[in-house]
Parts: sequence; C-alpha cells; structure tokens
Amino acid sequence: MNNLKISDVSLRDGFQSLFGGKARTSDLAMLAGLLDDAGYYFIEVIGGASFDIMHRVLNEDPWERIRTLGRYLKKTPMAIMLRGKNLVGYHPYPDDVIDAFIDRSASNGIKIFRVFDPLNYTKNLEKIAKKIKSENLHFQPMICFSLTSDSIEKDEVYNFEYYLEKAKEYESMGADSITIKDTSGILSPYDAYRLIKNIKLNTKIPVGLHSHSTCGFAPMTHIKAVEAGADFIDTCIAPLAGRNSHPAVEPLFFSFIPKGLSMNIEKIMEAGQLAEKEILPKYRQYLDEDRLSLINSRSLKYKLPPALISSILNILKDNNIKDKLDQILLEFQKTRKSLGNIPVVAPLTQLLATQAVNNFLFDKKKSVLSSQTIKLIKGFLGKTPAKPDTKLTAMVREKYPDQESDSPLDLEEAARNIKGFAVDIEDELVYALFPATGKRFLKWKYKKETPPEETYPVSLEDAMKRLKHLKNLKEGRLDDGEVDNRPEKGPGTRSFNVFVDDEFFEVLVDPKDEAVFYSTTLSQRQEVEIPAQKQKPASYISVEEKTYSPKKNTDDFKKTPEKENKSNSFFLKSPMPGSIVSLRKKTNDRVKKGEIIIILEAMKMKNPLRSPVDGIIMEIRCSGGEQVPKDSVLCIIDIDE
Repeated sequence: MNNLKISDVSLRDGFQSLFGGKARTSDLAMLAGLLDDAGYYFIEVIGGASFDIMHRVLNEDPWERIRTLGRYLKKTPMAIMLRGKNLVGYHPYPDDVIDAFIDRSASNGIKIFRVFDPLNYTKNLEKIAKKIKSENLHFQPMICFSLTSDSIEKDEVYNFEYYLEKAKEYESMGADSITIKDTSGILSPYDAYRLIKNIKLNTKIPVGLHSHSTCGFAPMTHIKAVEAGADFIDTCIAPLAGRNSHPAVEPLFFSFIPKGLSMNIEKIMEAGQLAEKEILPKYRQYLDEDRLSLINSRSLKYKLPPALISSILNILKDNNIKDKLDQILLEFQKTRKSLGNIPVVAPLTQLLATQAVNNFLFDKKKSVLSSQTIKLIKGFLGKTPAKPDTKLTAMVREKYPDQESDSPLDLEEAARNIKGFAVDIEDELVYALFPATGKRFLKWKYKKETPPEETYPVSLEDAMKRLKHLKNLKEGRLDDGEVDNRPEKGPGTRSFNVFVDDEFFEVLVDPKDEAVFYSTTLSQRQEVEIPAQKQKPASYISVEEKTYSPKKNTDDFKKTPEKENKSNSFFLKSPMPGSIVSLRKKTNDRVKKGEIIIILEAMKMKNPLRSPVDGIIMEIRCSGGEQVPKDSVLCIIDIDE
C-alpha cells in the first residue's frame, strides 16, 4: 500500500458522467494548472465520447484540446482512453486510421494509452498494442468488468477465471499495466478484493481499478481493492465525483495517509473550489437533478450503466411509452444473452439498446437487425464471451450471406472525400472517424459556414443569471428590476387540467372581459354564467379535450397507410426516429427482396432498411442527413406482379 498511486479522470470521465462531456477546453485548462502540482500518477484528458461531443456539440477541435492541456500538465503524464479498434468512435476503423490516430495522439503529448476491447477479445488489441509499444509509449489495456448473475463466483461467463485469463493474455502482449474497468459501478467490495488479489498473485504487472459510483459500491470497492494490492485507482475531485461519476479523491486521500500516501491535497482542494465557484455553474443545466437519490437503483438492479438507461428512456419518450422502461430493460437482458453475453460498454451499449428496442417495439420475430448486430453475430467485431443464440446465428447466415458494405473509410478515401476542407492529417482523422458531422465541423472551423448559436460558450456571468432566474421561477419571485405587470385574477377564473403526453399541468384561465363561457367536451356543451366585469360584446373561449389513440406496437411499416392505399405498392417506413445516413437506391431503380435501400442512424447505430419485395422504386421521400420521425414513409416500391 505504500506504493499506491492515485490517477485523476475529472477532466474527461468526470465531466462525461455528470455533465455529458460538455466541458470547454478553456475551463479544463484552469483546472489542469492546479492538478499538475497535486502528485497524480496520470491525468486522463480525453477519449471515449469526447472527440464526438467536442466537434459535434461544442465546435472545438479535439486535437487542440490535447495540445492546450499539455501546456498546463508539464509534470503529470496525460492519458487517453480508447475503445480498441473503435478508437473514439462507434465502429472498428481500418489499420491506417488507427496508426495515424495513435501517432497524432503521441505527437501532441499523450503518454499513457488506456485501451479496451468492447468484447474483451484480447486479439482485437494485438495490432494497437504493437503500435503503442513500438513508439515506446505506455500500453494499459482495460478489462471490462461485467456480470450476468448476482455473483462473480457463480457467474457462468464472467467469473474469477475469466478475468484472470484476460489479465494473463494482456501481460503476454507486453502490457505495462492493466485496469479493471467497471463502467456500470457493479463491482462489489468483496468481489473486488478477491479479484484484484487473484490477479496480483498470478501476474507481475501493476493493476488498477476504474469504477463508477452509480450503484454506491465504488468508494468501498476502491478501499478493498487497495487492501488487495491494487497499484492505482481512478478518482475525481469532489465537485466532479459521486452520482454517475467516480469516487472523490479527497476522502480517499485522508483514508490512505496513515499508509504513506503522499499528494498535495491543498492543490486538489483549490482545484475543487475553482470548479465549484467559477466553472461548474456554466454546466449546471446538464446535471441530472430529477432524482434526489445519489444511487441509481435501476443500474444496481439491471447491472447497466445509467447513460444506457437514459438513452433507452429517450427512445421510449419519442414513442410515448416511457412507462415501458422496465419491460425494455428485461428485453435488453434477453437480447444481450442472445448476442453472446457481451459486456455492456460503449460502443456496444448502442448496439444492444437499439436491438432491444427494435425487438420489443417493432419486431416480435426479432428478424430486423442493425448492420452492427449482423457484424457482431458473423464475428466481424471479434469473438463474443459466449456463443450467440444458434437460431439467430442460422437466420443471419441465411438472410445476410454477404458482408455488409458500410465499412468505415480508410485514410486515403477520407482524404479524397474531404479535399478542400481538410488542412492536415488531424482534420482528415476527424472526418474519417465521423464522416457525417466531421465535415460540418471543418466548415465551422475554417469559416465556410456559421456555427449555430448553441455551439458558443456561455460566460460565468450569463450562467449565474440563468441559475438565479430559474431559482426565482421555482420560488415564484421576480428577477431584479423586473416589474410585475400581472393583473389580478377576476371572478371568472377557472381551473383546467392540461395533459401534454404524460405530463400533467393545472392551469388557471381568466377570460378577459367575458360575459359567457362555453366549455366543450366530447359528450356535452355546457353554458356557465360568469359575472361580467365590463359591459362589452360577449366573446367565447372553447376548450376541447384532445384524444390520443395509443400507438401501435405492431410492424406498422410493413402495412400500407390507409390514405395511400395501393394494392401493388409497398410503403417502406421508418421503424424508429432517426436520421438518414445514406440512400443506396434512387427513383426508378429496380430492387430485389433483401437489398438495402436506406441506411437509418438511430442511437449512433446504422440500421439498414431493406426491401421486403421485388419491384421498382417509384418514389423516395427522404434525403441524406434528414431527421425522420417514427412511421414516416421513406420510399414507395411498385411490387412486381
């Protein structure tokens, strides 16, 4: 324990877990200057979803962030967290993209590469490991912790032997250290003790722990891991710790002082105060305050990361069935098992969530599969921890005999496509990783398009005004200098119940200058006498109840809309809300049954929409990049007779 080291993930995973990764580089730089003197083992500065969020939401260059933070972190090594061959994206990328990405990361100052494979398939990291080691950089593979049962000892897949085997395999690949990556925060303290102890006894490399506080285990789990011999643990400064983030460094520091831990706690606390007073108020709007509990009981029950549960809930809200969340989560577990009990970690979370929602809402036969699901079952993403369902595997081999043709761009093709927009290899990499949004970002970056207003940063002054305004609204008070021009309620004021989707509001309505008020319901019209305030011609307010027919959960897109009923036509509809990635066919093209017509992106996953018939495309009603709602008709096919 005297050799224990503390690592910091506040600048990357702390902001990601609590504020959706919306942090601006200028704010992170202020924290970095203080944290550099704290004595951390390393500081994680970028990785995961940060490249995506930065260029797509913040209009910031991810490469410039690494360079900027490097100017402040002069004593502490900078680390990046990569999703294996997926790097910082959502698909496995070609070798030339991987090599160039690691080269540019290292050139900009990254020293420690924390790399995991979403399937825990060690062979998927052999190429990356070789590249990192050849550059004399620190290779730190991460083993994704996962469970399907209540105990690591009883689990049929993810047991002690499983994790020890992975650790040994990574050691043989030349790992400089390894980390147990507990994304869902489900590693219990005593399981952690036995797991770390077992790995330490059977390997010779440093072992660390990365665990989230989501389920309440993490602070206790960190202490037991250290007792078992863990060499380093991931933490966050207090304002960026807890909830869905990581344990706070401050109480752990004071817990380990008697064991010889040495750090500059004054600098850490100064960074915390800076974050609390001058930085985090700008991002308060992104913090989930809907629940009072600091522990997510659903994550604990279903052993799933909260971000995944939130993503599924958003889909259900789009379909007006958010009350079905627990049923969907049960379907998720079934889907996960049928796909080989894969770890629940990005980017596979999107794959699993999309497929589970597809199965539950649109496809009771479970035959509509995303392109990524097909690749997973066919082994293109690597070997799954368990074998996928045999019936599902047989169906995929029969229905999808050919490999999907939507593979990511290699570097040469990316450079060719982005010619005229990209200035250097870093620009080309952003486009290669994110073709749809990367090109738009480069237009913003080089002033060829004006970025939308929401991409601009908010000042601390404006953020504080907004927070004060929201507080006043909740308390029913006016802002400073605001005059209350509200009239007094008259004798005609009536209370109404207003329902918007699943939300309920009670609204007071005071008819101005009315003598007669009419209330219209579905069954009756009733006249109510109201004392007139002023003698003017009577006017009327008609309040009508809206009726909503429940949305069908059947395979609606296989049916012809009543208003467009044509016996020889098929209407291909969007099975869920999403955006059109590409059109594989055009009007007047002939299509065969099973051919891909449209690629629809939903929850960051590409879903190929195929023709269920032979025929000719008579009309296409969508275009690339367009957002489409559920059940919208995307294309009309004239069926061969």
